[in-house]
Amino acid sequence: DIPFPTKLYLRAKIASKIAKMAYENYKAKEKEVIARTKSAYAELFYIYRSIEINKENKDVLDQFSQSATARYSKGLGTQGDALKAQVELATVDIELIMLEQRRATAQARLNILLNKDPKEEIGVPTPEETVKFDRTLEEYYSLAEQNNPELKAYRYGIERGKVAYDLSLNEFMPDFTVKYQQMVQGNKAVGNEWAGTLGVTIPLWFFQKQAFGVKEMKSELEMLKAEYAAKEKAVLFDVRDAYARVDANKKVVELYETAFLPQAEETLNASMKGYESDKADFLTLLDSRRMFVDFKLKHYNAILDLRIALADLERAVGTSIDDDKTKEVKDAKK
Repeated sequence: DIPFPTKLYLRAKIASKIAKMAYENYKAKEKEVIARTKSAYAELFYIYRSIEINKENKDVLDQFSQSATARYSKGLGTQGDALKAQVELATVDIELIMLEQRRATAQARLNILLNKDPKEEIGVPTPEETVKFDRTLEEYYSLAEQNNPELKAYRYGIERGKVAYDLSLNEFMPDFTVKYQQMVQGNKAVGNEWAGTLGVTIPLWFFQKQAFGVKEMKSELEMLKAEYAAKEKAVLFDVRDAYARVDANKKVVELYETAFLPQAEETLNASMKGYESDKADFLTLLDSRRMFVDFKLKHYNAILDLRIALADLERAVGTSIDDDKTKEVKDAKK
């Protein structure tokens, strides 16, 4: 059986488009796993920093407690100050227990993403390098249009639909049948006599089968175009959402580093001096310390949110958003 030549060509093109769609779907899953891994790494980094900050806070509060107890024994303070310090220490101990549980969970999640044993110790994550974020939103839109693997898969789907539509039109064309066999009489071959036939299959009832096939392929092509348009809007929304979160958290991190943390530390130092000179009470000192620790934790939490937003943005655009990193990868390939 020999189909009409253009049918074979079109079927090969359809198979090629399907293979390319499968590859882009694989790349989309790869980007998703990478984004989840980066987010899990950032979360583990945040938890380790939170544990570190709380341990430092516990050491300082222990000194506060000893100081308050000593002042009380000398009649310079109240018993309530020492009790308040003990309450703060107990609160920190509870927080450390909960953070250790979160650390174990985050480490197991990261190990699973890395295809490792969930019980394997990873160690303390190192701070990540600063990622450049100097493109405009429109530039990220353009990157997503060019590189997002899901959009590429949908575009290949539309191309496959167009070829399938062309193939449905070719179904009106005839197919050929070629037969060549040795002549047989009874159960024995007749010398070296051979016979051949050439047949042509013509779709006489095309208005019942082939015509409906064309309509079906046309409807499927329109459906694919509509799905692509919907997916394009969803991807651009993801880019817009991630871009807004990166921009906001980047500003928040800068505010903590340039304003909030220095001011909180200055307030804490002033409270300590005031408490030592009996110009401020112990509760004011504890509040200042609590505010300083809270700002440090919120600073790292903003860094965590920033890293997660950056990972989501990279996944949405389908490529690295760091210009230098992209250049290094290209140079390495060369």
